[in-house]
Amino acid sequence: TLANGRPYLLHFENVTHLRVCGVQLRNSPAWTVHPLNCVDVLIEDVSICNPYNSPNTDGINPESCRDVRILNCRVDVGDDCITLKSGTEETPSPVPCENIVIANCLLVHGHGGIVIGSEMSGGVEDVQIWDCDFANSLYGIEIKATPKRGGYVRGVTVRDCTAPRVILHSVSYNDDGEPAPEPPKFSHCWFEGLTLTGRTLDHDHIWQDAAPIEIVGFDCHGGEIEDITFKDITITKESAELKLSLIHI
Repeated sequence: TLANGRPYLLHFENVTHLRVCGVQLRNSPAWTVHPLNCVDVLIEDVSICNPYNSPNTDGINPESCRDVRILNCRVDVGDDCITLKSGTEETPSPVPCENIVIANCLLVHGHGGIVIGSEMSGGVEDVQIWDCDFANSLYGIEIKATPKRGGYVRGVTVRDCTAPRVILHSVSYNDDGEPAPEPPKFSHCWFEGLTLTGRTLDHDHIWQDAAPIEIVGFDCHGGEIEDITFKDITITKESAELKLSLIHI
């Protein structure tokens, strides 16, 4: 359970060949589906609905898992829809989260549509995301960590999705222990064929304008964000449409 005592709805730990398919899940007290240290995970045709104003009611949160497929799911929640995690700086020997596929998902409402972090001290690597719609989220595609968390996010590819924005940045919350010896490292991310609306749906379900792309590195040596590519990006506004053929950072 979380520190505030609210339990997860489905929690699986140290499971191989995990299958969660064809179910409807409603009104979770906290995270809805939480595989931890699992291998070969399939989450398919799952419908999740939690109240929009309920904090920490994330939809699907694979943590320190390997070989995960999240397919054809519908998620409507009060926090992040799908989040990839791998422990914090207080986790003994955190395990990476790697080889993840997220495809053909409708993420109806949520703070983040698809989020990596902020608990990612073990690292997150080899993530493939395609054909997902999370236009009605607050943060869209978000990769985040705290400056002292350590770990890495690399090898992320996002294609043919609709989102309000793409964000890679530092956050000030969720500092759990002594700083890691090195800052987090974000690198080798590829975004292609995205439609970014630049309009976010906030906590009160009010539309707000936002920067479609936001990249902010960590303000310390070694904290630079590297090798980020945007290709064939369409940025839409009510009054104009902008197409970006190629940006490499």
